[in-house]
Amino acid sequence: MDTGGAVLQIALALLVTLGLVMLLAFAAKKFTGIGGRNSSLIKIVSVTQLGTKEKLVLVQAGDKQILLGVTSQQISNLCGFDDALINISTQPAEPVDFSSALKRWMKRKA
Repeated sequence: MDTGGAVLQIALALLVTLGLVMLLAFAAKKFTGIGGRNSSLIKIVSVTQLGTKEKLVLVQAGDKQILLGVTSQQISNLCGFDDALINISTQPAEPVDFSSALKRWMKRKA
């Protein structure tokens, strides 16, 4: 038996299998929206670091914005906003200062 031919046959089968897996992964991503940044109905609007493992995350879910407290151990729903704290449809290209937006909202509610 020719070992060189057997090794070539195994290598070719491996490449075909790998190519098929990559093609199926691409198709799943393309047609189901898995892994796409703009395909999700839930978007991260802003993130503010509070410490090395703690942060505040403002999330857009449908037409509501939700403020989440995130630690290495848990995620807590801190507050929900019926009116958008930061309007992401007209969001400028530069990053939004989340702490300033939160302070403006707190002054408006007081």
